[in-house]
Amino acid sequence: MSQRLNPEPVRHYPELAHIAALKEQSGDWRGASQYWAMAEDVARLLENRLWAGSRARYCSHEARQGLGYAGRTVSSPDLKSLASTPISLKNAREAVRDDE
Repeated sequence: MSQRLNPEPVRHYPELAHIAALKEQSGDWRGASQYWAMAEDVARLLENRLWAGSRARYCSHEARQGLGYAGRTVSSPDLKSLASTPISLKNAREAVRDDE
């Protein structure tokens, strides 16, 4: 019998992205950033990799600010509307160019 080197179960993009979104909603920016980074690593689609990487950077920035939504004058994002917004490859490429 072979032993697994990593006892952690293998997680897939949808599960990791869901956990990351929940952590964002609760204001756990550091945790959300970590889960988005893990989701980026396992994502198979380019759009998912770009989205998860973008969210990881955003959450990392928010964690450095030290404020949750309670410290802001804006409300938390509506994650359902974000999830229903289609991401096209063209938009993803434009977003990457904007970052350069």
